[in-house]
Amino acid sequence: MFNKDNLIKGCIFLIIFLMLFIPAQLMKVKMIIVFLLLVASLIYIIVKRESIRISKGVFWWFTVYILASVFFTILSFVYGNPGATTFLLVNIISPAIYFIFIVTLSNLKIFQEIKVSFVIATLCIVIYNFVYAMSLNGIIKFINPKSFPFIKENVGGMDVGFIKITSENISVLMFLVPFIIALYFVEKKKSAKVVCYIIIVLGALSAVLSVRTAFLLTIGLTPFIIIALDLLTKTDKYRVNIKKVLIVLTTVPVFLMLLIGVFSVDINLVVKKATGSFNVSDINSVDSKESTDDKKPQVDMGSDNGGYIRAEQMKDLIDTWKIKPIFGWGEGANALNVVRSDTPGLYELTFLALLMQRGVVGFVLFIGQILCIYVMGVKNIRRNTKTGDLNFAALVGLTTILVAHATNPYLYSFDRLILFFFPLLMVQYSAINENKNGCERGNYYGWNNISRWFRN
Repeated sequence: MFNKDNLIKGCIFLIIFLMLFIPAQLMKVKMIIVFLLLVASLIYIIVKRESIRISKGVFWWFTVYILASVFFTILSFVYGNPGATTFLLVNIISPAIYFIFIVTLSNLKIFQEIKVSFVIATLCIVIYNFVYAMSLNGIIKFINPKSFPFIKENVGGMDVGFIKITSENISVLMFLVPFIIALYFVEKKKSAKVVCYIIIVLGALSAVLSVRTAFLLTIGLTPFIIIALDLLTKTDKYRVNIKKVLIVLTTVPVFLMLLIGVFSVDINLVVKKATGSFNVSDINSVDSKESTDDKKPQVDMGSDNGGYIRAEQMKDLIDTWKIKPIFGWGEGANALNVVRSDTPGLYELTFLALLMQRGVVGFVLFIGQILCIYVMGVKNIRRNTKTGDLNFAALVGLTTILVAHATNPYLYSFDRLILFFFPLLMVQYSAINENKNGCERGNYYGWNNISRWFRN
């Protein structure tokens, strides 16, 4: 029998899965699904407006976020920046869409399905990358590695000493794997813990096989982030058992080394490539106005000149910011000397680029909004609400993706923004659905509040 609720939940699962499994790909298909869900959400909000409730914190967070983006976009037009419209989708349209979805999902009380979507998508990604690596190395001979879609390229194999898998889903794993690690410690079902453990092992392997410095860094930081957040959110007891952390820290590396041995990965070569991203030799010789190719160090397959490139960007962005330090140059502005920026206004050093484009005022406002996510999330976790454990894991994932985002503009995409806004869904859901355990009725807006604004 046709079930409208199951159809909506199926569409939600599908779009979340596609956004995580193949971010920035199949965008036409995704936009069709997003459009249909957006129309359905707007109809639902209009029809059910009397019963719709919105968290005050979440409402004002999105309001300030979008208005700030509008202001700096207008400023960019005033200055005549060629990239003024570059971030319209990411900074204005996308947040508005996500806000509508967050309001709709929370009022429909769709919660468990989203958690399952995240876990299944992560499991599929790490298995997909694992099977691809086995095919590439000839361990699975009946599958041609060239038959794997959504993997851009690879470098290496058994004959080289390392594999460098390049696919869009590696970037979302920088949120998802730490998210699953945290979920492992707070999950109560044994079957769910087993799935999480498998994901942790294969996720760590994906980090090694991708030879992505930011990914390896986020995996290494995750245990410390979990312990710190656990101390911050402690109520009557600790959410995370330190003994379990130690067990994971000792057993996962054993399985990981066994798998690395199967793929004949040269750890020394992986370390050399990863640490090359921090190599800023010759930084003193970098001149933002006279940088030439012959000044750049020559690198081989076992090294990475990312550190040098970012050092160039850092000097260029800071020099540009100093000219307009208060409000910056506006959204999508280029630095004085465009360095490694295929898209106008887009740079690897994302937060420095934000400082240059939005100035001290916009930068402090953005950092303040990030802190607000943590404050609202921590309060939600301390209440021991239904969403508390998932909110805990989401904040761990948010921390790691922000660390990665500082080195590459991962969150400047509609798909990956789901990672940034996900903790706000937990806050919104808890605010309007869990009035027990300390959640007060006055922490959300209803239709009467909103209609009164328009009448006045």
